[in-house]
Amino acid sequence: MKMIEPTRDEKAAYDTISDKKDKFGTFHKVCFHIHTPESYDYKLFSQWLHSHYVKTSEQDIYNLCREKEILPEAFTLDSIQLENVLSCYRDKKEFLSYILLADTIMTNEIEIVLVTDHHTIDGVNKLSTAINELHERKSYKVYPEVLLGIEISCADKNHVVGIFENDQEVIKKIKQWLEENLLSVEEGTYETSIKVLEFIKSINGIGYLAHLDTSNIFKKEFSSGAYKKKLFSKEVLQIIGLSDYNKIGSIKEYIKHFRAEDINIVLDNDAHDIDTISDKVFWVK
Repeated sequence: MKMIEPTRDEKAAYDTISDKKDKFGTFHKVCFHIHTPESYDYKLFSQWLHSHYVKTSEQDIYNLCREKEILPEAFTLDSIQLENVLSCYRDKKEFLSYILLADTIMTNEIEIVLVTDHHTIDGVNKLSTAINELHERKSYKVYPEVLLGIEISCADKNHVVGIFENDQEVIKKIKQWLEENLLSVEEGTYETSIKVLEFIKSINGIGYLAHLDTSNIFKKEFSSGAYKKKLFSKEVLQIIGLSDYNKIGSIKEYIKHFRAEDINIVLDNDAHDIDTISDKVFWVK
């Protein structure tokens, strides 16, 4: 049988489609706004209180790693030496806690994770190190990218998340700002959300209001209309985070009272444990 040659128009159409297909992005599983053992209220498991995690011994955490078959039998508690790259961990309990977190992320095939501990960025490197250490010992389908982030509790009761380039100069500026503007690690800053968002923008970061659907900002007694109008203006805010995807419509309708432009939305995970890491994820190209 003789093959029919494509017409010039058919060939042009095929080339156009192929070219567009090559430009389509690939979807990546993303988890925004997670906490690590560096957060003052981290609890490891959803049914635990933070006090339970504090009282748990390094042997207990090691046993959990063995029960989940995360570590080989030859990897004993005594064999762990917190030297060189592992010197970032305070103790073996903390190291193994990060190993549990890293395994959870990779087992769930999360490719990008945004770490947003309360008022500290030290957990970012610790999680990256744990991922690398574990990936060398066990086979996973993904090697997650860990994004540098932080969650800041503000004077107006909002929580602001910042996302930054993982650069030494940026890290230096963040730490300096925290030193000058935090009341305490638990209380947060005396600055308003607007001021915090402006700082984030000043060092080329991306800032957004976290889990806005659980905020008191929608109550009439929360600040003035003028303040809300400034806060939601496109000059100050381009993104909001929601903990419940189903509330997107109602939240957007509310924000329309203060800005005409549409606003971008991300899904906030806000996990303080390894059990809920996979509960709220989204996909980006």
